[in-house]
Amino acid sequence: MMTQTHTAKILDNLTSKWVSLAELRKAAGLTRADFDAAIMDLYDAGAIRVEAQPFRWRITPEDVAAAIRIGGEDRHLVGRTR
Repeated sequence: MMTQTHTAKILDNLTSKWVSLAELRKAAGLTRADFDAAIMDLYDAGAIRVEAQPFRWRITPEDVAAAIRIGGEDRHLVGRTR
């Protein structure tokens, strides 16, 4: 379980309905391992949604590098559920 500080850094940077994981990773300033663990904690708790970019042509190399794999699918966008 990640510290509340890690999850708070992520939630504080979710300023709009959907944020790209690439932007959120930069803003959170966490290591990849800490960021991924915090995202999964928030996802498992139902605090966020993590979705694939529905418009595949919009996926940049930065999006590919920042993606997190859930259920066999690369996810690129994060949004709050609450």
